[in-house]
Amino acid sequence: MKALITWLDTSVEVSSLLRECLDDSEPKECKYDFTIEYYYTLTQACYDCPYNITDCLRPHCVSADGVSRAIMTVNRKLPGPAIHVCKGDTVVVNVKNMLEGGEGVSLHWHGVLQEGTPHMDGVTMITQCPIHTHTTFQYRFKANDPGTHFWHAHSGQQRTDGMFGSFIIRRPRSHDASSIFYDEDLPEHTIMLNDWLDQMGAEAFAAGHHAMKDHFPSSILINGRGTVKEFNEMTDHSSHGSHHTDTTLPEDMIMDTLTTTRTMEMTHADHMFDHMMHKRSSEHAEMQSVHNMHNMDTGAHSMSDLDARHTPHALFKVKQGKRYRFRIISNGIANCPIQFSIDHHSLTMISTDGSPFNPILVESFTIFAGERYDFVLTANQHKRNYWIRARGLAECGPEYKSVSQTAFLTYEDAAIVLPPESPDYQSGNRQGLMLNPLNIGPSRGFITVDQLDSLVPDDDVLKPVPDKKFYIAMDFNMVENPYFQNSKYYSLNTMMNRHGHGKHSMHMLSPQLNHISFMVPPSPPLSQHSKTIDDFFCNEETMSDKDCTTEFCQCTHRIKVQLGEVIELVLVDEGKSQNNNHPMHLHGHSFRVVAMEKLNTSTTVEFVKVLDAMGQIKRKLTRAVLKDTVTVPDGGYTIIRFKATNPGFWLFHCHIAFHMAMGMTLVIQVGETHQMPKPPKSFPKCGDWTPESVDDEVAEEFKSCPQLPTSVATSTTTVSTTTKALTTLPLENQYLGGLSQTRDVEGSSVTLHYVLLLWMTGKKSNNTTPALNTPKPNRLNNYGHFPIQVSNGAKKFLPKPAYNIHALRNIPDIPIHLAGRARTTLQELLQYAKPLDMRKPSRTRGRSLKRLRHKTILGKKLSNILKKQQLRRLHR
Repeated sequence: MKALITWLDTSVEVSSLLRECLDDSEPKECKYDFTIEYYYTLTQACYDCPYNITDCLRPHCVSADGVSRAIMTVNRKLPGPAIHVCKGDTVVVNVKNMLEGGEGVSLHWHGVLQEGTPHMDGVTMITQCPIHTHTTFQYRFKANDPGTHFWHAHSGQQRTDGMFGSFIIRRPRSHDASSIFYDEDLPEHTIMLNDWLDQMGAEAFAAGHHAMKDHFPSSILINGRGTVKEFNEMTDHSSHGSHHTDTTLPEDMIMDTLTTTRTMEMTHADHMFDHMMHKRSSEHAEMQSVHNMHNMDTGAHSMSDLDARHTPHALFKVKQGKRYRFRIISNGIANCPIQFSIDHHSLTMISTDGSPFNPILVESFTIFAGERYDFVLTANQHKRNYWIRARGLAECGPEYKSVSQTAFLTYEDAAIVLPPESPDYQSGNRQGLMLNPLNIGPSRGFITVDQLDSLVPDDDVLKPVPDKKFYIAMDFNMVENPYFQNSKYYSLNTMMNRHGHGKHSMHMLSPQLNHISFMVPPSPPLSQHSKTIDDFFCNEETMSDKDCTTEFCQCTHRIKVQLGEVIELVLVDEGKSQNNNHPMHLHGHSFRVVAMEKLNTSTTVEFVKVLDAMGQIKRKLTRAVLKDTVTVPDGGYTIIRFKATNPGFWLFHCHIAFHMAMGMTLVIQVGETHQMPKPPKSFPKCGDWTPESVDDEVAEEFKSCPQLPTSVATSTTTVSTTTKALTTLPLENQYLGGLSQTRDVEGSSVTLHYVLLLWMTGKKSNNTTPALNTPKPNRLNNYGHFPIQVSNGAKKFLPKPAYNIHALRNIPDIPIHLAGRARTTLQELLQYAKPLDMRKPSRTRGRSLKRLRHKTILGKKLSNILKKQQLRRLHR
């Protein structure tokens, strides 16, 4: 079949067309609008789902696995909108952040290398600032990397809550080395797998790492669908949904929503594809098939059993005798590798992470978080329904909750009956040859990815010796992590002993790379590189003055390489704490997997270095498979190589969401900053901010609240302690401050700012009357005529106008009276004054006053008061 994709004609505002990817096709601009918001499963949009299966297929109905929980969605779909384009097309995605909680977001295009457009990689605080709430950000880049990819959020735990979708880049069949192995490559045969929590990801993260609570996946979703919760019409129906009495949908709506019973949520253009490919009669028949099969799904044997209902499975249709290309994507979030198989069908594996390899026939394969695999299914079995199985391992395995999920593979014209096999967890443990096993080395019955033969021609990445080699140790390390422990109140050792060193306590340890936890820099180094950002960078060498094996080390972990160098990374999972795995994903580059081996239950990076030095590690330097995500076996190593041809700052991290959040990340800087593409014009900026001078930049009312002078405080009316705590204002506002308000300035309500203004400007007063109770006032003559009395016969006077008022703080403390009989000292008052920097004052009083207008806290209000000649009232 011809490769068909959806696109928008740029000459038409909204247009959905079908298009074949041909050799001579002109590239198109494909536009998408994404609206991100908080949402919920089984909302009012679902009406009577799951009691009426058709209601589960309504627009905006997210049934998931039947468990009610908050989610994050794009366009109210789970998974989010699928993107299907041709190689060479320009992809434009307008992202509108409508998360009312104030969270920033970014979207990463997993598998798209972004050559020439690193600012579109979508990594918060590495390549861009987060997209703030109620703002829109446009991603624009070329789809130059054909294959099976996906997009997902790259901020916080948002990926765990539903912000992901498929991204397929097709090429002409004449350029597809695998096209000879299949007949059909249909959009509806894209399968997204993800382990699924029964709560928001941030909540699970906090519960697991602060309170040692259960934070492990409760189910797996296949294209956003699954069955976990059982609904009983007798007991649940009265409290569920909106109970729309008319359970039949209009015919057109059924047709638009039918495709989602066997596929992911689809775009309008995808629905048009189905309209053109299927007749209305067959759609009705399929709806009845799904409805009937789900009613039978409980194994009902009594009337009470028949009342049980589940949310619908995903369903995929095939026609006997044809060969179909399936594209499988893992948006895994926890340490939950998934064993994938289809009952009674072998799978011809042809591609991984968008790169083809020599086909191999297997019975099942394991897919890790971030990986993608393409296989060909030959529909050569009897016409009936078969289970598609996704069986969770590790933290989804028998030691935890035995998490699994099923979907239907349905042959055309098959009878409407359930598959006879059990859909339980253990039945998903398919025997026979398995590709990409969890923590098992090459052996009979298993093939590791380093054994695959790539169909991509060899290049200089596979030369005998790389230009640079880096050893990267990874593990859960027993260091006191201040984010989760407190050495004084609940130390790591105390809590480990308290929890008995069990599976929950293991999550108190810190997942690190070379004993360093990654810290996000204050600004994106790609778009806002500066000396300040450089100060955050570190690596194993710069941390050599600390013992990071016993104390917590954190920084923006960076490896710097030169443009054009061949880089080898020797990834070692030391495996000291538990039988784990870490699927490592590299942004910006694909890499060759040249070696992989599980050595023992645990190892050390030093031991691997010794093996390497002795020549005991064999590298595959011909036809090594190309990937961008690969697992590292626990107690073993994986060796990858790439050529640093794409300048930028590229993240390299574990794709398990919680591990990345805890710091299992580093950034690879390729080339110097001047070799990197410049940011797009008006590209958003962000980062830390503090005023260069607190006195010059921060308004008086935003400074720390000062204490009242004793003499002022005692002159106020006595009130209760509680009342005073609630109503006390800073000195300039409570006692002296009329200038910060709009009321007139009285002689008994004067701010020190006013005093200093008069003194600084030298504005004369015609009033020669001394201050109250001042027998011999010492006046400032022509340098400011507000009466200030020097007490106790002191002979100290204020100096002549000092245009930098900091000089006032160097004179001896002078007890003074202010008008209104308030007593305080000069230095006590000066702490409330706003220092002025007038090193180049104007000799003109008016211009001097104009400068003061912008440099004093009083601003326009003070200037307006002076214009209204309130000064005269002050000296009456």
